[in-house]
Amino acid sequence: MPRLTHNQRVGLVSRANYLYEHRWSLGYSEVRPFRLRSLATLTSLFAQGQGPTDYDCSASIIEMYYLVGAQDPGGYKFSGYGNTASMLGWLHHHYTEAHHALPGAIAIFNADRSPYYQHACMVIQSGNDPLLFSHGRPGVDRQPLSWIQHGFSGHTVFLDVAGLG
Repeated sequence: MPRLTHNQRVGLVSRANYLYEHRWSLGYSEVRPFRLRSLATLTSLFAQGQGPTDYDCSASIIEMYYLVGAQDPGGYKFSGYGNTASMLGWLHHHYTEAHHALPGAIAIFNADRSPYYQHACMVIQSGNDPLLFSHGRPGVDRQPLSWIQHGFSGHTVFLDVAGLG
């Protein structure tokens, strides 16, 4: 697998920030298949005060990987499928040390629980308490790991995305 490049990681952060800027236009729905959109289509929707309504936490992350030309972290080749469980299965290397997570890394909360109780976020700023992009309701958030972690009693893991270039 090709390596995720520095430019792709920068692009993932840029796309997360772009979605955050238009957070009030983003709906939330756990539907499959979801529809992936080009940046031009998203820009047009946002200009009209609209946005995708068929994304959830994992779909919005898959969309960002699609936009930067990386591989699908859900393992379904951008077919509109994939979720936290498929990310956990497709990306085999998991780790728990938050300070190792680079931008673009995926955090799965409640990884030891049923997918129904899991939540996926993406690292947008590294550190001991990394800043995460989170889409767990209509709109999106940027919050530190420690804030999000309070809402989950299960195990949190980070997924190694280095091979998704």
